[in-house]
Formats: sequence, C-alpha cells, structure tokens
Amino acid sequence: MCQKGTNKEVCFYIETARLKNCILGLIKTEVSKRNELILVFLAQ
Repeated sequence: MCQKGTNKEVCFYIETARLKNCILGLIKTEVSKRNELILVFLAQ
C-alpha cells in the first residue's frame, strides 16, 4: 500500500502495476506447471 501524502494518481498507478505483475506471475506459474505436466506425459 502507498504511504499517506502520496499523489493519488501515482498511488493508483503503482497499485495497478503491482496487481498486473502479480497476475502475470500467477499466469506464468500456471503455464509452466502445465508445460511440465505435458512434458512428463510425453516422456512416458
């Protein structure tokens, strides 16, 4: 969270960017898990 006294627009931008990074991180984790499962399946 942003400290008090931070420009609201800047604060909103920072929070939005942080949320996007979080979501992208989750998506990348899910994709890599699926790719590992596919590789394991193909290897058998």
